[in-house]
Amino acid sequence: MATLLSIAFNFQSTGRLVFGGAPLSRLLRFVAVYVVIYGLNVGGVAVLLRTGANVYLANGLVILPLALVAFVLQRRFVFTAP
Repeated sequence: MATLLSIAFNFQSTGRLVFGGAPLSRLLRFVAVYVVIYGLNVGGVAVLLRTGANVYLANGLVILPLALVAFVLQRRFVFTAP
């Protein structure tokens, strides 16, 4: 339940504060991008852990690139002009 509430909060806050609106019709696209970013995060951390990085370093190395990828995907596929 907490994950669902956080996704709904992130949809509203990201849509309104960053992109100027959060039409409910875009929620499924937002969830799809969320799933992609989650998968990239888990995969990236797993690869770095296999190279010997500790969990903190691995997460630290993937956070900025994934934030940029998330922004680009949301701008391009979720919060585009109709």
